[in-house]
Amino acid sequence: NPENYLAEAAENLKKQVQLDIEAENSVASARAENPQSTQDNAASGYIAGKDVYIAAEYINVNGTIQSGYKDYKAELAKLTEQYKMEKTLAGILFFFKTGDLVTLSSDVISNKMIQSLGIKVFTKQYILEIPHDAYMLSDEGIEVEVKELLDYETKRFLHCVYDNGTSQSDLYVETELKEVADKTIKLAFDVNKIHVTEKSLDIKIY
Repeated sequence: NPENYLAEAAENLKKQVQLDIEAENSVASARAENPQSTQDNAASGYIAGKDVYIAAEYINVNGTIQSGYKDYKAELAKLTEQYKMEKTLAGILFFFKTGDLVTLSSDVISNKMIQSLGIKVFTKQYILEIPHDAYMLSDEGIEVEVKELLDYETKRFLHCVYDNGTSQSDLYVETELKEVADKTIKLAFDVNKIHVTEKSLDIKIY
């Protein structure tokens, strides 16, 4: 039936035109959203910064269609700088000396010290604030005098006094001991629980 054939052909043509318009709008929208796309897309295909959407019954592509950017120079420069910093940090170790106790700093604290002070980190003095829950009994550490054992039923604490030669500090160390015979004990501390402040500029580093 010629009339049905022509009507069907006209309907298909209408759909094709609509698809072409939608495809063109999609490409225009993608280009507007991705200004970093390459300028030579006409010759090499289309490279979109985000996702690629194609709406068409038939497509003829003379090149590449892909998502992403053509290069990543900014990211590469950033990663290169990060690599140099990590390589520098890998060769540096920091130790904190408290009385006779020498404690290796953590990577996090060391990195923050370098980021805050740069090369001046080696010429500064630091104040270490050590909370009571950071202390622990150790064979090697600072020597403290035991004053008393405090028993609160659910928890026990050793009341100790540390004398650094110029001043004394009261320390309370959680323990599972039910009695203490020694007059003196040695304590170390968990470096991840301390606070570090640069002394002269009063800069809290960690």
